[in-house]
Amino acid sequence: MTQTQFGATLVSDQPSQKRNARRDTNSPNNEPSSTRFAVTTVPVPTPGSDEVFLKVHSASLNPVDVSIQKTGGLVDHYPAIIGGDIADEAVAKLGLASRTTTPGFNSTLLGDIPKNRSYGQAAMMPLVRTTAYLAMYYETPHGLGLQNPLGSLGAYTGTPSLVVGSSSTVSQYAIQFAKASGFNPIIATASTKHTEHLQVYPWTPSAILSSPAQSLTYVVNAISDGFNGESISRVVASKNLPQNKQFLRDQWANMGKLLSDGIVRPLSTLEVKPGGLAGIPVGLQRLEEGKVSGTKLMGHPQETGPGY
Repeated sequence: MTQTQFGATLVSDQPSQKRNARRDTNSPNNEPSSTRFAVTTVPVPTPGSDEVFLKVHSASLNPVDVSIQKTGGLVDHYPAIIGGDIADEAVAKLGLASRTTTPGFNSTLLGDIPKNRSYGQAAMMPLVRTTAYLAMYYETPHGLGLQNPLGSLGAYTGTPSLVVGSSSTVSQYAIQFAKASGFNPIIATASTKHTEHLQVYPWTPSAILSSPAQSLTYVVNAISDGFNGESISRVVASKNLPQNKQFLRDQWANMGKLLSDGIVRPLSTLEVKPGGLAGIPVGLQRLEEGKVSGTKLMGHPQETGPGY
């Protein structure tokens, strides 16, 4: 019997497009003419020598997922299963029921989930936490090149820093890392509507402002393309970029320690979309319309209804 698994799958609505064709060459900008998400079944893949087979319990949604649907970026064929912010059980190669979280499926990019953390909490972390970590600790021009808190806690005690857009999940991890590195004061900008809920976090910055008001050396801009300052790096948290591979492996090998030691903590502003995989397109539509701010959307694939 052929094994299958459910997937929130990106499919093409164009009959003329072959499923193994990445782009419709007759469309403007060589982009797919029409794609949509659908819940369907796909063959269960066999893990390669450096891969693991994962049972996904939670998956968080990111703006990049919308971008992939619209542009066809990172898609080699249709139908395609996209998304990488997941928390799961590794059920092949690493042993049954190993709780992990990962930004991908390579066995070198898995991190243990502490027993006191849920799958949902863990799934909020991979892409956004990795982006903040790269931005702050990877060498220039790929990051700020700061000393890593895993080896140098409090290395920047008394040094001020600024995090732009502190309501975003990337910036909230940047604030946590800044605290671990000893930065003080930590100044964060945010819309006034987010001030109250940002102040309840244990990693609340020293000040939350509508705009920065002092000269600073270290700035992490997590939400805007424009900033009045010198830019020394632009972060792309992709495991496929050659310069990222070893750095990401080292980071993910210590992911469980970061959590268990309390250097980083999961975010509490989590919204689970009902319906399992069927709720994911609804959540992505909200992201596209700019209706998500200060929270992280999540889907639980195991809650997908029996009609799919």
